[in-house]
Order: sequence, then C-alpha cells, then structure tokens
Amino acid sequence: LQVSHDILLQLSSSYMAADAYPHPLADLVCQGESKDLHSYFEQSVQNLLKESSEKFKGWLSTPGPLNTELSCKKVGDGNPLRLWKVCTDVEAPPATVLHRVLRERHLWDEDLLQSRVVEALDKDMEVYHYVTDSMAPHPRRDCMVLR
Repeated sequence: LQVSHDILLQLSSSYMAADAYPHPLADLVCQGESKDLHSYFEQSVQNLLKESSEKFKGWLSTPGPLNTELSCKKVGDGNPLRLWKVCTDVEAPPATVLHRVLRERHLWDEDLLQSRVVEALDKDMEVYHYVTDSMAPHPRRDCMVLR
C-alpha cells in the first residue's frame, strides 16, 4: 500500500499545525465516561465492534490497492489525525490470520527491526514492543502497544 505524497504532506502539516502530541492514558480515561483504564479499554472495544458493524457509514472512500476498501474519517476526539480503515477478504480461518498478524509480523513487515512481548497481562491482553525502520531522514519508530 502506498499513500500519495500529497496526502502525507496534508496529514503531517495538520499534525504539526495543531502542535499535537500523544495523550497520556490517564487523560484519555478522564475525558471519557470510564472511571478506570480497564473500563476505558472495554468501552473502546465496544465502540470498535459497533463501528465495524456499521460498515462504511460516515467514512470517505479513497483509492487503494486492488481488492481492498480504503476509507478514512475525522474523529471528534481532539486528535488531528484521521482514523483509517482498510477491509479485504483473506482466504484463511480467523485464528490463522490473527496468529499471523500478532506473532509473525517479521514475515509481512519489511520495516520491522525487532519486536517482543514485554508482558502478558492476561490471556487476552499483552504489552508489545516493536521497532520499525523509517525512510531517511526520519528516525526509527520505537513503539509500545497494549493489545
């Protein structure tokens, strides 16, 4: 998947113009209706399920790779970045796809330099760390994800 240079410029300009930085998790919990982090994530999952059941309602379709549906929309969460959604059909059982996405990233992400599970919080939640390479002169991306 390649994003056009114009779209990248538009996104980076809106991000820099807003002087935006990632929100601490505590701020997200305070802004929402949830009282604690677990409730916040539970509500986020419920919102995602609702969003996925509505298909592409309210989304702006954009050209994408063959056999995919690529769309974006602006979310009223105070973050200037758009929310992106890509749909495609995969001829494999869901468990196999999930395993490939979560455990075999090195097979499909050519920019992945290293990755590891930092801590398994329970059977369905873990803290995952990964480092990806970037196009020069941009630095490598070092990410910590709760998934």
